[in-house]
Amino acid sequence: MDVVLGAVLFFVVVVGSIILALALAVRSLRRRNRVAIDIDSPAPISWLTSPATGPRLHRRLRDATTSARASVEGNGLLDGLGNLVVELERHAASIDRQLVVVEKASTPVRRRLRRELHAEVQMVESVSERLIRTTRSYSGAEPSQQSLAAIGERLDALDAAMADLARVERLGVGEAERVMRQRRPAT
Repeated sequence: MDVVLGAVLFFVVVVGSIILALALAVRSLRRRNRVAIDIDSPAPISWLTSPATGPRLHRRLRDATTSARASVEGNGLLDGLGNLVVELERHAASIDRQLVVVEKASTPVRRRLRRELHAEVQMVESVSERLIRTTRSYSGAEPSQQSLAAIGERLDALDAAMADLARVERLGVGEAERVMRQRRPAT
């Protein structure tokens, strides 16, 4: 009786371990398939390797947001840019949901809609590149000039503020105060 109980227990442990390993593997693949770090992607796991156009666009979105997030994570000086990355991820996740829906459409409709989504994916990639260049600008590199309109405007404002600070640092405090007095309108 003890042998049978031991064999059943062994069988349950082995099967349970296999099921647990498979569940963890599927969870890992689904996380890898996400476009936004905190939003589950509706894209099937097969899109991780599929050569079709829709899955390739999905992977481009995923790569753009992943690289943008990686450029600001762990850098305390860039906390403000984290909000821009979250906004970019939300936009990319919206495009990703649309991609999944478009892939279910008939061929002529799918082709037309994919062209539109392709342009949006390119815009996300451009903004991602600009975010990466902006994070690099803190170490002396020039930021890119490509952007999505709303995020781009905020990045332009950040660039202008950084330039003003650099100009003040070059001029020195006394010279900067003199320039500011000259700029003020007479009252």
